[in-house]
Amino acid sequence: SIIALLIGILLPALGAARRTARQMQNSTQVRGIHTGIVLFAQGNNTYYPGLTTIGADGTAEDDAA
Repeated sequence: SIIALLIGILLPALGAARRTARQMQNSTQVRGIHTGIVLFAQGNNTYYPGLTTIGADGTAEDDAA
């Protein structure tokens, strides 16, 4: 019963640690996406990437035009 008590105490702490690790990973990914967009803009006369959708026929349709 002592082992069950210890497991009951440790499981919430492990869940919180996993949640924090996931948040850090997501934050790092968002930072990387931001860096990529900024680098794209710096190389393209300060224009950010536009929104392009794929039409029913499979060709790209540029919404900016």
